[in-house]
Amino acid sequence: MKYLSGILSAGAFFLLSSTVVMAEAPAGSMEELYQMVSPKEMMMETMISTMQPMLDNFKQSGMPDEKIAKIKEVFTSFASKVSQDEELHTGMIQVYKQHFSDAEAAELVEFYKTPLGQKALKTMPALFQEGAALGQRIAEKYQEELKNGMMQIMSEE
Repeated sequence: MKYLSGILSAGAFFLLSSTVVMAEAPAGSMEELYQMVSPKEMMMETMISTMQPMLDNFKQSGMPDEKIAKIKEVFTSFASKVSQDEELHTGMIQVYKQHFSDAEAAELVEFYKTPLGQKALKTMPALFQEGAALGQRIAEKYQEELKNGMMQIMSEE
């Protein structure tokens, strides 16, 4: 149970971080940019890959493989529903519009059509996954300190 909120938070974070990169272009440019940066398959892959370090922790703590497989199946279903939800699609278009002008969105689309832009798009999921694993590993070094600080505050009257 203690890992559940971490799984959900990590999934949501990487889903959103893999989609936030645009803002105020005509519907066509915004839509094209969104589709280039945030295809549903990439979102699914990113969300599922963020869960792997937690599954590894479950295994190291002695959880049976059968339970780990069931957790992965449930999370995969969850990731699929989230990545395919139309509200996410329309909401992210609005987020993009808050951060980019029409001209900027069009420029980003053109960039992502170049070889370097294509490489950037293909590399993003790995960058997010590796960055998440690194961040988790570093956070674990300080987890006990965080826990102690929070417990101290909570025990104060």
